[in-house]
Amino acid sequence: MIRANSFPSLLAVATVLTFAFPALAQEAAEDGSSDNPARTIVVTADRGEREILDTPAAISLVTREEIEQQGAQSVVEALQGEPGVRISYYTEGNFPIIQVRSAGDGGQFQNTDVLLLIDGIPQVNLNDQVFYDQLAFEAVDRIEVVRGPTSALYGRNGVGGTINVITREAPDELTASATLTGGSFGFIEPRLTVGGPVADGVNFLVTGSYQSVDGWRDQTEREAVDLFAKLQADLGPNTDLTFSAIYFDLQQEVATIQPLLPDATPVPGIDVTDSFNIPGAESRNESLQIAATLTHSFNDTLSFQLPVYYRETDRILDNDGSFIDNINTVDQTFDLFPFSPTATEEIFGFRPQLTWEPSDTLQLIVGGDYEINNGTAGASNTFPAGTNFFTPITVNYATGEFLTDLNDLEVLTRRDGDFRSEVYAVFAQARVQITEQLGVTVGGRYDRQERRLEDQLRPNPLVEAEYDRFTPRIALDYAFTDDVTAYASYSEGFNPPFGGAFAFERAGADALEPEVARNYEVGVKANVADGRGFLGASAFILERRDLVQTLRLDGVNTQINAGGLDVFGLEFEGNFDLGGGFSANANYTYTDTEWQEFTIRGTRFAGFEVIQTPNHLGSVALDWQSADGKFELGTWIDYVGDRFATLDNTVELDSYTLVNAGAAYRPWGDNRLTLRIQGFNLLDEDYLLRTELDFGQNVLGGSPGRPASVLASINVQI
Repeated sequence: MIRANSFPSLLAVATVLTFAFPALAQEAAEDGSSDNPARTIVVTADRGEREILDTPAAISLVTREEIEQQGAQSVVEALQGEPGVRISYYTEGNFPIIQVRSAGDGGQFQNTDVLLLIDGIPQVNLNDQVFYDQLAFEAVDRIEVVRGPTSALYGRNGVGGTINVITREAPDELTASATLTGGSFGFIEPRLTVGGPVADGVNFLVTGSYQSVDGWRDQTEREAVDLFAKLQADLGPNTDLTFSAIYFDLQQEVATIQPLLPDATPVPGIDVTDSFNIPGAESRNESLQIAATLTHSFNDTLSFQLPVYYRETDRILDNDGSFIDNINTVDQTFDLFPFSPTATEEIFGFRPQLTWEPSDTLQLIVGGDYEINNGTAGASNTFPAGTNFFTPITVNYATGEFLTDLNDLEVLTRRDGDFRSEVYAVFAQARVQITEQLGVTVGGRYDRQERRLEDQLRPNPLVEAEYDRFTPRIALDYAFTDDVTAYASYSEGFNPPFGGAFAFERAGADALEPEVARNYEVGVKANVADGRGFLGASAFILERRDLVQTLRLDGVNTQINAGGLDVFGLEFEGNFDLGGGFSANANYTYTDTEWQEFTIRGTRFAGFEVIQTPNHLGSVALDWQSADGKFELGTWIDYVGDRFATLDNTVELDSYTLVNAGAAYRPWGDNRLTLRIQGFNLLDEDYLLRTELDFGQNVLGGSPGRPASVLASINVQI
């Protein structure tokens, strides 16, 4: 458990890091290799270009090469094994959940604590959530992960961190590639990419794919189509214009969670692959985003950028019976409560930014954000005809038979409303190089959000609310040498207080304040081994306060700002070019969480650890490439430690280790033809990603991890 005051621990760690890293890096070259991650330019942490080594924040970078080597098929899979990041799913293929520094899996909704950007454009829906499966993966150039609060630059949701997916540049020479991937559980995905010049100074890129998967559990079949297009135009010596479009269409069957006993062990007689949802239950998601970004340099010191975007989405979760209840091991039955939420959204926004760098010692960034979201949100329940929506549909799990007549069901629309949200923000940040070694970054952002929901099916059809929030940031960075830097920072983050579109209706919602996070952090980075290696370490204390909770007050479910939790963490990472074609990287994260205040259904859980949050995360990878470029071998191992499954910390989920490996062959030693094969969870370990609790806070079910699987692909480029 976290001690009452963790600041002495943070200071002790800061002292060790400050003196240990310069010693480790004393052999570092004065001019590191340009291939070293320490010298890589990133854009997310400071909303402008800066080397990782000089940025006063904890940053991870996933390159396109790493994505291809490890066979990732989505943004979510590409982030597996990154420092401080944990991946899980509510059910197989559905509702991916990303935790960064323990934030992201919890609260009123998942994925409200980590911000997702695509080329700097926020991907936030009406529930203040982000969804990760909405981009043609062939379009990804790299993924930047900033760990720690980022609301001083990006506003809401940036509590645990920010993920910025940066797309590929349009090529200035005609290129084309085709990839066919197939593998376990009926996985098939053809991808096609073409790009090149269309006129003098105008280049394009178009990529698309179709994905079909049978799924390894019953009722997990998936079909997805995604398209990405980019047009880049050089309008003159100082002006560039970029257009992009992203289209995504997904149909995914929805399986039930795996039924579990209260001790988180499987219910006897149910196979891990079994699912018992209503036939035809599926999630459908269609989205289109169009964006244009104008970049202009007035002179060598002053530049301007204006991204403008429009996004429309249509989401339907049809008869989601994935959540089960009332498991009866004597009668071998359990109950389903099918629920069908829907949402359509139209989002328009723009984000102007002005950057002024009059000298090498001063940089000033000022800008603003505006976003408006208009849409509709609805919800209905399916239940046996002649009863009410509290009446379940009962399943005999031994036979798979529905004890409720599925031909005699009734649907009740309980919610159907028009939704509107507007966000206004201004921000500023200054970086001053005080001496050759010491720099300071100071910034802040003011946000205002206004929200309105009109639902004629509710007793009080109109609900309106707004909030204001100023979020500061300050960071110091110190360069011991050209290759060793340290930083100390204080930053804040916040979440909107409203929760989901209809949670917003509950009593007290119009008086809520934003959920606030305060992060104290120190870190050290080093470019070592003559520029062939990188080491990084960070320690942080994340204090989250004013978390929204629903409490029973005077007989009414009322929302108040009452929750609080503390997180103490240590992160270590390193990667090295070992020579002879070998490279290696490894990371380890320690996280300790503790509720300071948390009450649910009359029971207080202060002092307990947060569920679904492991104390230990780790990853190790080793790669080899032949000198002629023809052969490539790699293995990567991801470890997730024990974590609690119940709020009273009486049930614990076992740790698991996933061993993966891959190989590639290029007959001509270049990219004209590449053959790849990748194996995942090669030891076929059984494990649970996460668990769900019933209303009595007992384990009810969980999401099992994917068994051993294989992918093979062939890629042709011209």
